[in-house]
Amino acid sequence: MKITILALSLIFSGVVLTQNDTLNFEHSKFRIGVKGLFEKRNGGIAPRSEVFNFGVPVIYKFGRNSSLETGVYYLKRIMFDASIIRATGCFNTDYEPNTLHIPLKYRLDIKVVSHFFIYGSIGLYGEYILSRSIPSENTCNVTFDNDRNFMYGMASSFGLETSISYKINLFIELEHTTNISSPYKGKDGGFLSGNISLIPDNYGVGIGVNYKL
Repeated sequence: MKITILALSLIFSGVVLTQNDTLNFEHSKFRIGVKGLFEKRNGGIAPRSEVFNFGVPVIYKFGRNSSLETGVYYLKRIMFDASIIRATGCFNTDYEPNTLHIPLKYRLDIKVVSHFFIYGSIGLYGEYILSRSIPSENTCNVTFDNDRNFMYGMASSFGLETSISYKINLFIELEHTTNISSPYKGKDGGFLSGNISLIPDNYGVGIGVNYKL
């Protein structure tokens, strides 16, 4: 949530700052890159909650400081089943879906000094579950018969990017995702549903490079 607030604050403040002619950014319309993500879930009771993920970000610049950010990511999530906990009292219900993650976010870049800028982005994502696995330490009866394969949610990031050559930028960012769909078929999302699996928020640090096309 703090990362979302940072991203929103940067975007709103940038509406005024981008009127300054000194904030001209690079002329490239497209950037494509490689990003590694060290993520941690916010919730759950099992000891393992950190995962390393990776993907390919794609950025299209449509204004002096405004861009659309998308890409394709392979993400391992760590989830736990709240309905089994309530029904059986068995608390170790963790399972691990491997997902294909595609975000679509508005991004605002603000140039600080030459070759160095900060950015914030916020938007939505869709995720398709490719496979699921149950850790060996899981002692509860977790099944996936009624689980949906497609989920969606909100994503935000706040980061720093700098040019290390004419074509290549290096970046580091804080990122946050939160699911707003139910993992069960035919159910409403969130805690308003009486029969849901709990998908914790994920937050973490990303680092990577962008190549200017």
